[in-house]
Amino acid sequence: MVDDVADVLVTVGAFLVNTGFAVRKVANGDTALRLIGSDPRIDVLVTDFAMPGLSGADLIEQAGQIRPQLKALVITGYPNADGLAELPPHTTILAKPFRRATLLAAVSSLLARRRKFRGRPWSQPTKRQSSIRGIERLTSMSSDDDRRVDRRWHVIATGTSDAPRPVRPLSLPVDDAPDVLTTTGVFLEAAGFDVVRGCNGDAALASLASGQKFALLVTDYAMPGLNGVELAARALEKRLTLKVLIITGFPGTDGLSQLPPGVALLVKPFRRTELIARLKSWFGTGQVDLPESRN
Repeated sequence: MVDDVADVLVTVGAFLVNTGFAVRKVANGDTALRLIGSDPRIDVLVTDFAMPGLSGADLIEQAGQIRPQLKALVITGYPNADGLAELPPHTTILAKPFRRATLLAAVSSLLARRRKFRGRPWSQPTKRQSSIRGIERLTSMSSDDDRRVDRRWHVIATGTSDAPRPVRPLSLPVDDAPDVLTTTGVFLEAAGFDVVRGCNGDAALASLASGQKFALLVTDYAMPGLNGVELAARALEKRLTLKVLIITGFPGTDGLSQLPPGVALLVKPFRRTELIARLKSWFGTGQVDLPESRN
């Protein structure tokens, strides 16, 4: 897995590891190429698209020269970027923000095709995967048919499984930065929450007005439009029992001096155990299921 944003690399990488995959994590394309050239066990390259130095597209092209059959997944907040049109055939594109189930479905699909190419049967990574909801269908927007112009593969994961599962509190992470929104959402899902993401205050308020019973709002403070405090005040008008956590790197900002009742502040940079401690104080140890020992 390759990403220059440490939070994304750690959080998404940890999820894949916990699901049963072996993961090597690096922060740039040059290091990834050296690893691909030296470790034949690598089956799938998962990379961010926009990175300093080699972009995701450049990395995939050069990695393909080293390992022609290497499968690749590009994660991007800009799925319509010009560079994506130049990706090699059958590269999977995953747009941010995404659900854990979508990521898992994408990687599993690539591995299944890799195993098929090698002539080996494919089995799901571990039984822990059965707890991940939302893997309902994999849809290929193209195939091996050379008559099609666009031969990239796209993965869609929707719906829920038929197996009963415990009721999970519904959370609403809000951030205008796609990387942060993805990371926060993946982490909350791993901690035992269902997630509906919002890219700004207006989108969050629309979700709150939809009738869904949100228990938690986790929002950045500095955003275009409504800031985190303004969003918190409006959100609490719609749902009085909502727990609100505002995340900021500027705790001395005037607007944060007087927070509405029921609103807590988490200062960047923070350890994941700090977030877990806050969630457990609100929802109890039985609801938040990520061990505190993980940082």
